[in-house]
Amino acid sequence: MRMKWYVQWSSAVGMIFLTLLVQGCSTTPETPEKAPPLPEAPAPPEKTVVVEKPRPNLEEDHPIPTQKEGAKAKALVRRLNIHVLKRAENTEAESVVDQVKNAVEGKLAGLGFTQLEDAADVLVDLGVGASVFDRAGSYYIFKGFVDTSLKRARDGKILGKTRIEKKGRRKLDRKEALADLGAILARETAAWISTQCTPARIGLAASDVVLTRLGKTSYAPDYARHFVKTVENLKGVVSCRLLDNKSRGQILVFRVAYFPEAFPEGLVRRLVPIESLEIELFE
Repeated sequence: MRMKWYVQWSSAVGMIFLTLLVQGCSTTPETPEKAPPLPEAPAPPEKTVVVEKPRPNLEEDHPIPTQKEGAKAKALVRRLNIHVLKRAENTEAESVVDQVKNAVEGKLAGLGFTQLEDAADVLVDLGVGASVFDRAGSYYIFKGFVDTSLKRARDGKILGKTRIEKKGRRKLDRKEALADLGAILARETAAWISTQCTPARIGLAASDVVLTRLGKTSYAPDYARHFVKTVENLKGVVSCRLLDNKSRGQILVFRVAYFPEAFPEGLVRRLVPIESLEIELFE
């Protein structure tokens, strides 16, 4: 009898213990409270970003004088403006001077220059003369010369100067003989010009600098004038001018010509620390 009660009591205690154990295991822990959201960071102040935008290079039709130097020259002079001046020294040369000028302009375009009279960085001066060398009936031979000079527009420094003298071939008809002389002078003059238009001689570079105003505000009307004046006062800058005003004054494009050795860190990086310009480098 005692043994039967002990077994029943043990079974009851075991059931109670098992029930408590199951309830303890099935209890889910309380969910912790969510942390309050962090306050939103204040919007950054509107700034200007600046991009130095080189113009695309042309194919190297006329490498000078080596492939490596030609590539460097292409990257440098592609952004420079040039203006070719012509003058006929006598009546005979009036029909020849345009041949020479056109050939020189074509060569310079191939080297990457932009023909622009009112904002030229480099000036080419061509003085052309021609005269009869020999005549036999209706057959003519003409001789002629081209006084050529290359100089920087800003300071007038002569970068190169020479006289090219040539004689044409005998041709039937005065006009044909002059055209033959003109073709020879044009070819020789253009070839000489290409040897002079190198970075070492010109010593200039130019960049299109694009300023972009972040946000919806536009530049103040006098900002462009302030930018030009500030940049032109930097040592080593030859010229600065506004090229374009886009998106209702939110994008300004400036062209800056300068001596690259004066800006070893780069032109744009020199502009960023100038507080009055309120710009930062866009990378």
